[in-house]
Amino acid sequence: MNIGTKIFIGALTLLFAHRVYAAGKTPSKDSGYTVKIKIAGCKDSMLLMATYYADKQYLKDSAYLDKQGFYVFKGTKKIEQGMYTIAGQAKVKFFDFFMDEQQNFTLETDTTDFDKYMKVTGSEENALFFEYQRYMTAKYHEVIPIQTNYRNAKSTNKDSAEYYLKQINLIDSVVKNHRKQFIASHPKNFFPKLLTALQEVEVPAAPKNADGSIDSNYQYRFYKAHFWDNVDLTDDRLLHTPFFYEKLKKFFDQVVMQNPDSVYAEAVRMIDRTKEGSEMFKYLVIHVTNRSETSEIMGMDAAFVYMVKKYYKTGKAFWVDTVNLYRIVDAAEKLEPILIGRMAPPLNCADSSLAALIPLYSVKAKYTVVVFWDPGCGHCQKEMPKLVESYDKMLKDGLDVKIYSVCSASNVEEWKKYIVEKKHQKFINVIDHDISRRKYNISSTPVFFILDENKKIIAKRLVSEQIEDFLKRYSAMKKGQTLTVQLRTEEDEH
Repeated sequence: MNIGTKIFIGALTLLFAHRVYAAGKTPSKDSGYTVKIKIAGCKDSMLLMATYYADKQYLKDSAYLDKQGFYVFKGTKKIEQGMYTIAGQAKVKFFDFFMDEQQNFTLETDTTDFDKYMKVTGSEENALFFEYQRYMTAKYHEVIPIQTNYRNAKSTNKDSAEYYLKQINLIDSVVKNHRKQFIASHPKNFFPKLLTALQEVEVPAAPKNADGSIDSNYQYRFYKAHFWDNVDLTDDRLLHTPFFYEKLKKFFDQVVMQNPDSVYAEAVRMIDRTKEGSEMFKYLVIHVTNRSETSEIMGMDAAFVYMVKKYYKTGKAFWVDTVNLYRIVDAAEKLEPILIGRMAPPLNCADSSLAALIPLYSVKAKYTVVVFWDPGCGHCQKEMPKLVESYDKMLKDGLDVKIYSVCSASNVEEWKKYIVEKKHQKFINVIDHDISRRKYNISSTPVFFILDENKKIIAKRLVSEQIEDFLKRYSAMKKGQTLTVQLRTEEDEH
């Protein structure tokens, strides 16, 4: 149950209103909190108390050693329920403990072994927690030498190895039964609920189909559908532990298919299980929205748009102020017309003679690459020559593709000179200073969009070297299926 020995403790910083996590609910009867701690062998004159919140820790209070040998953490208002940690002056963690409705208690221990010598007065939650810690530590020390013997015997003595393995499995079974009984015996306490939430769902064997074959995806679908069965998403206290975030991260990074429709659907399923307006509701809305907005997976911005339309535009994200709400909604509305799968916004830009317009939809090709660039952009100066090379190779390899090159330069003669000197003559070269950039939400250059023969957007924000590989793989796939492609980062753009 130890989370590590070093912790970072800092003041809570508010970044953007839509990225702020609201404080947890506190009990209605507010008599404040008093946590008295005595640690034999501790030389520190001051201790720090921090609260967990998702993947971070925040300093909650500090206390100096008094004449009676106690560090007394005290406040006039009760604080968020959940898991807390005590650290020394050097910000090295000593031990964790729980804060529930009962916020007036004493913890006494010794630096030689915080858990082993912990004496709890006035807190059933913490008495249970440290009792369980001591049991698990004892079982850990019991199984370690057996595991060592098993590893040593595996290659030398098969019979001994089997004996040791049975002993290991027996201890494992005893521990699981103890945990099960422990949880059942304390249904009203938070720590047993946390133990339940940490348990992985048991996945049954896949059933046979009518033809006798096995459904190879059954276990995955079951695991995903039941991933949150053991977690009470109406309990905000889970956010104030280091474990919920790790489970959430595993779910969206490793379990959910990495496409916007799947991410959004699973997010809504989770959010629907919370209490609307609760801390958990806010955290999940914020987390999935931010994750989708900043994802490096191509097309994941669609999930950002979906989340904004469902929760921000409808007034459910009530924690966001007017200025930031406008910013978030505006960002989603600018992205929506250029999501993958949408028809590309029409363009009708002037050619290099400035006497004729070339509509984007007049370009006849199986694939069209639309690139927005500027001769004065440092990154464009590096990227556009690569596009020339890539395009020559695509044509040589027989790909039916054309480049609709939209330049935003204000100096037309400089642009014309650049086309000749940098061998852009094979491109469809057009110029536009403003309208096209607004239609395609261009804030930096170069930016690439790939369109199919109907001018539907099938990819965007790739780099030159990725285009041919994408087109070859896309051609081999079913029409309409999207790909997972790593995008360049904003650090590469200017």
